[in-house]
Amino acid sequence: MKQVVSGNSGYDSPDVLYGSWLGAACGDVQNNYFFLILPLLAVLPIGSNLYQDIQTDYLKQLELRVKRKQVLFAKWLAAFVSGAVTVTLPLLLSLLLYMSFLPVTKMYSGGTAALMLGISDTDAIANVLLPEHPMIYTLFSLCLIFMISGLFAASSLITAYVSEYRAVALTLPFVLNLAILTVFKSVGWYEKSFTAYIQPGGTGAIGLVTTVMTILFLLITLLPVFFRLGDD
Repeated sequence: MKQVVSGNSGYDSPDVLYGSWLGAACGDVQNNYFFLILPLLAVLPIGSNLYQDIQTDYLKQLELRVKRKQVLFAKWLAAFVSGAVTVTLPLLLSLLLYMSFLPVTKMYSGGTAALMLGISDTDAIANVLLPEHPMIYTLFSLCLIFMISGLFAASSLITAYVSEYRAVALTLPFVLNLAILTVFKSVGWYEKSFTAYIQPGGTGAIGLVTTVMTILFLLITLLPVFFRLGDD
């Protein structure tokens, strides 16, 4: 702060909370890696649980006590919650830790804040909320990441019916996301890739309409497919 005031700093502005915590520090390597492996983190806790139950015939034992749809719904809900918490909790802890030593104020011009405020996506809620209500934007971003991470985890259960390998259930969402990211980067569309778009401080920035539509699409497609395969 003293260097900035005296004009001896190489940065345009001092660091503030909303441009520095793990979810928003899009220029830092830890941020890039975290969102890159986000699908893998979401799947790890319970993503192969259904696969294991099918292979050991434990699922059939459960079906003797309750209806099959109840068992499948419990599996889906457990995967959703565990995956969502596994991803969102580190982000929330990072936000709380950074609040202890960085000013919780509206962002200055320049630096990461300028990148976040200068996004061009007209659908991005950052254009409306981030400048004037940064905490609301941050909490809203965490809620959307919670939903998306849960859907990543729950989607891995589908592979229990289509693959004989546990590793496929654990890695398929990550591999698919990495493949899409690679294609988008190769054609210069990194900002439009899913990895960049869900970051609160990413150049794509979280967009309200697009993100909600993505969540609804995943729910409408993945949930029926999961239950349909489970009934076969």
